[in-house]
Amino acid sequence: MILFTQLAGVAQVVRVLPVKTLFHTRFRRLPYPSQKPKPHAIHQTVSPETDDYIGINKNIIMKLTPSIMRKSGMTLLELTVVILVLLSLVSILFVGAQAWKKGTDRASCILNIRNVQQAVRGHQNLLNLAEGADLPRATIYSNTAGTAYLRTPVCPSAGVYDETLTKVPATGTLYLPCSKASVANGNHAPATYSEW
Repeated sequence: MILFTQLAGVAQVVRVLPVKTLFHTRFRRLPYPSQKPKPHAIHQTVSPETDDYIGINKNIIMKLTPSIMRKSGMTLLELTVVILVLLSLVSILFVGAQAWKKGTDRASCILNIRNVQQAVRGHQNLLNLAEGADLPRATIYSNTAGTAYLRTPVCPSAGVYDETLTKVPATGTLYLPCSKASVANGNHAPATYSEW
């Protein structure tokens, strides 16, 4: 019933043509509504003054032609994929930032140990001290300005420095080892210090 009604509506605006003209008319697919239609016999409106071509009202064509334009927006699947990709990137950046932080803390701790060891050897050479001679820690580092060579070092990874040694260490012995010197705890120890 609906099809007959639509055909009847189209028939009201279609002019009868000779059979030869009707069959020689080339029909093309209608353009999208956003495109400007090209001049063609099927897109022209019937003129009362001529019977040379067939014409159909463009408004009726638009109503009869279903819209195939895709609606703007994202589907649920696309949104899920985007969220998963973003979460993967954030996790990779987080792991990389953690590794970079651990490496930076280890380098800073080793630098503290090296500075203290250099201060000990410099003080030993300055006073010509022998190995095993008394060497108070306040002489090497202190928080009071002007009383020691260095400021009291602090491990950036919350490690604890061993301050039990108060004598000039032997060559190859660290004056200030860190509690995180083992590989499992962070490897806060110089790669080689046999000549320190």
